[in-house]
Amino acid sequence: MDAHLQSWEQRAAFWIWVAVVITLLMIPMEIIRYGYLPGDDALRHAGKAISGKPWAEIMVMRPDITFDHNPGWHKILEVLHRSAGWNADRLVCFSVVSLFWIFMLGALPWMRRPEAWLLALLVSTMASGSSLFRLLLGRPFILSMAATLALLGLWTVPGAARRPGWRIAASAVLIGVSVWVHGSWFLFALPVAAFVAARRWREAAGLAAATVLGVVLGALPTGEPLRYLAWQLDHLSAALGQDTLQRMLVGEFQPTSGVFFAVLVVALVLVAKARTEGLQVLHGVLRDPVFLLILMGWLLGLKVGRFWHDWGFPSFLLWLAREFSAGLRPLEQGKPGFRFCLAGFACAALYLSCTTDLGGRWTRTLTQAYLYEGDPPLAGWLPEPGGIIYSDDMSVFYQTFFKNPHAPWRYILGYEPGLMPEDDLKIYRNIQWKYG
Repeated sequence: MDAHLQSWEQRAAFWIWVAVVITLLMIPMEIIRYGYLPGDDALRHAGKAISGKPWAEIMVMRPDITFDHNPGWHKILEVLHRSAGWNADRLVCFSVVSLFWIFMLGALPWMRRPEAWLLALLVSTMASGSSLFRLLLGRPFILSMAATLALLGLWTVPGAARRPGWRIAASAVLIGVSVWVHGSWFLFALPVAAFVAARRWREAAGLAAATVLGVVLGALPTGEPLRYLAWQLDHLSAALGQDTLQRMLVGEFQPTSGVFFAVLVVALVLVAKARTEGLQVLHGVLRDPVFLLILMGWLLGLKVGRFWHDWGFPSFLLWLAREFSAGLRPLEQGKPGFRFCLAGFACAALYLSCTTDLGGRWTRTLTQAYLYEGDPPLAGWLPEPGGIIYSDDMSVFYQTFFKNPHAPWRYILGYEPGLMPEDDLKIYRNIQWKYG
């Protein structure tokens, strides 16, 4: 390769990285400009941070519920509220933008060609817009998704089994932050299981050690680490319910319908590879923990959708981006102009597909009417101090608590029915049983 062509390739690569980063930074900023607000947990996280109250003073709960499921995230938002004076709207905007950035930009260190990451995102967005929508909900589970990408990247690069010390330390920090911010520590067993299934024994052992260390680190700031970890399991049991029909559970615990678009994309990629590699392609994917985590997430998602959304989907994006990168290498070799144009197309297509207000997806909350404490027309309608708002609609809790974090009343139904006192939960399940 002559020096002139090499210089052009280096320049093209640099500006492609710049364009990709700018595109990913701009997407959530443009969406926020519409006035977009998520409709669920991001609202209650902001309200919780501003209220300064424990959940028992916000919702009517079982007496044994004493822990916060997301202590780290609420602490971060509390610090921002107190130090910067941000109100609930600003905290929600911060949640949406920062978590989107963490997920999107956190994947780039594992990409040889950043345009391949954009192409993978574009394919998934065009096939299923709901996947993108979840990344803009401003909820701390997105941090766990980003941690999944980072863990897979750390432990699947060539030579990961050699000198694993720094990888164990970095992985423990990632898992610890995720456990403190999001909880659900037990789900980090899934990546370990994927490495075991791939017979990557050294990497599996290193990641398992990091997982144990990270879970301990994440639980320590709560002050009662063992009780906190045990309570997370109790919370899962309560959320899934005892003898509860699956249609009665919250949306994220509903099963997927098989995620046909992902199955189709994976099948097309494997068929294309089989044309040159033959049956050897099966050996490759069955030794790939990223691919096996896709299979685990897809299979378990047929029972509970979050297995696919939070674990299978990030793995799918990483695997697809790597396949695109490998496929683009011979096409782009010695053709910096072609590579630059392809990257520009990917940037423009992803930006437009994400930011257009298709079906009012980013503006549907602009006409939302909220209940406000002290609003004269509502005098006598809202509870007095110590009272309770009774509603079988979770959106009443999310929206009202978001706008009234200091209100002196509580909510019979908050963000999870399983936290309700037993008698109240029976009434709520009876309403659901009758499609009330």
